[in-house]
Amino acid sequence: MAEIAGGIGLLVPRLTTWAAAALGGLMVGAAASELRVGHTFEALIPLQWLVFFVAVVWLRSRRRPRSRPA
Repeated sequence: MAEIAGGIGLLVPRLTTWAAAALGGLMVGAAASELRVGHTFEALIPLQWLVFFVAVVWLRSRRRPRSRPA
């Protein structure tokens, strides 16, 4: 359910940054659980998605207009 909600959140411009951050957190947990059971190769898939979600958060945070003090 969290992945579906995150996927829908990625489509809503107002929620994209938060959804990418939440999905990145899920990917950290997925990679950790794969590594914990000894599936090192399988951990690469969530780690690749983690890189993607970090890039989305970073790029979206750079595009935000900065408010100037009056």
